[in-house]
Amino acid sequence: MNPPYSDVATFMARARECTETNPLLEVVVSLIPADVATAVWPNQILPVATEIRFLTGRLRYWDQGKPGKYTARFSSALVI
Repeated sequence: MNPPYSDVATFMARARECTETNPLLEVVVSLIPADVATAVWPNQILPVATEIRFLTGRLRYWDQGKPGKYTARFSSALVI
């Protein structure tokens, strides 16, 4: 899942709820900003994540199947 970066907390809460209520959904992988200073990290991610992978560098946006000239303004992480 790649939640809107302006509302990561809502999507992380919903992902946790879905895994707790749906026996077929065992794993959720989220691509989110690696801003560990926000409240979502200690409150919603660290208590439940089984794995966190911080991506090296910044994500590059693609344009019509080719690497674009723009990158994200922040680092990203995969939260499992």
